[in-house]
Formats: sequence, structure tokens, C-alpha cells
Amino acid sequence: MNATRARVTRVTVEVTYSDEEKKIIEINPEDTEALFWSDRAVNEILANYYKGNHKKTSEEDKNEIGEIAGIDVDHITPEVVVALWNSSVNKDKDGDRPAILRKARTCIPTVPCKRC
Repeated sequence: MNATRARVTRVTVEVTYSDEEKKIIEINPEDTEALFWSDRAVNEILANYYKGNHKKTSEEDKNEIGEIAGIDVDHITPEVVVALWNSSVNKDKDGDRPAILRKARTCIPTVPCKRC
């Protein structure tokens, strides 16, 4: 069978924060493998992916994830993913939690809905 797979060329996510502010996030499907937006998907699928799966992580990525999650990161583990999922997207620690996590092709989970 020589069928060609159709491909996703654009993904747009609209996030609404607790203060009703909305943010449109464009996700690049060329460097994104998956999006996760529920506790169950993050805890049972994404976090489990990193159980014993120690992908090489750059110092820059470790530092960025550690800063967002508020922990020291040696490599990505289920605990790091959960800490990232439970981090604040605001500048204060009690702010909104992420609406989505993005798994990049480089195997690094990120929070694309942080408020800047």
C-alpha cells in the first residue's frame, strides 16, 4: 500500500484564563508531536512517557523547565511533567495553571500558554 498520509498544517488553541482574558496560541505542527489539556492525559499519557525514558535534554531546556516548574531538573521525569502541569502561567505562584502542555518533537514538554 502506497497511500500518503494527510498532514496537519495548522493548529490554533484559544485559552481563557480565570480573569476571562483570552489568548490565541498558534501551535507549529512541524515541531509539535502532541498537545495535552486534561489532568488524565498529562498524568496517564505524557508523564508516563517519561518513565524510564531519559531523553537527552539540553542545559537550556533543563533550566527553562526548572524555572517554570520551580524545581531542579536533571532530566525529564514523570515528576517534572506533573510539576510543569501544576506550575503557574502567571507571574505569581497562585495564578492559573497551564491549559495545555505541548510535547515537542525533541521530546521536551513545554507550556505554550504562559502569560508574558
